[in-house]
Amino acid sequence: MPSIGIINCHSGLLPDYRGCSCVEWAIYNDDPVGATCHFVDSGIDTGPTIIKREMEIYEGEHYFGIRNRMIYHQAGVIRDSVKAILEGFRREHAEKHPKGPYYKPMKDQSLIKTVEEKIEDGSYSHLKRKEWCWKTRRFK
Repeated sequence: MPSIGIINCHSGLLPDYRGCSCVEWAIYNDDPVGATCHFVDSGIDTGPTIIKREMEIYEGEHYFGIRNRMIYHQAGVIRDSVKAILEGFRREHAEKHPKGPYYKPMKDQSLIKTVEEKIEDGSYSHLKRKEWCWKTRRFK
């Protein structure tokens, strides 16, 4: 066992979204989407938090693009967590949180369809509008 601990990057904002299909459940429940890097303990997604970061979802995005982008978002969260550990962050510094609800995989196609529709029709309240930056010639 490593002396510092084992870390995991989870595609949900802990403690509110433990388990599976957290991106989908958060959108379905009209909550923010994000990732949490935490130390592993004996529970499922219950270890002390190192970094928790929301991921913005933009108008015009599609469900599969959001799922794909979450992988890159998690990579950034775990990179920053490892950097914090290399700079001296330890388990005893980590935020401890109560055990939140556990979500099972979203297998029901009608639920997934609802998630897709909330994104496409704009009813997901956490959608961000992309603004064009003339200076960089990119969306910001």
